[in-house]
This record gives sequence, C-alpha cells and structure tokens, in this order.
Amino acid sequence: MVQCNNCMWSGEEDELVECEDALGIFKGCPECITDAYLKDKDEIQDEIQE
Repeated sequence: MVQCNNCMWSGEEDELVECEDALGIFKGCPECITDAYLKDKDEIQDEIQE
C-alpha cells in the first residue's frame, strides 16, 4: 500500500494514475497528480515504531 503525505490518500500501487511532466511519464497520486508525496505505508509504520 502507498500513501500520499500531501492529501493523505492511501491505496494500492495499481490505483495510482499515469502522470506526465517534463521528465517523462510516471505513476502518481490520483488526487494530487504527483508522486512527490508518495510513501510506502510499510515504511511509514517502520518510522512510527522507531
């Protein structure tokens, strides 16, 4: 699972939308239309436990 730390959307990687910028095509948050704030939810849980 992934989470957007900007809008707090969370879902599966296959729910990400195809986005494009000057650098090319990438998968991003369906709400923010960017990948800048995406994080793997397992990594978030690991940080909380530390």
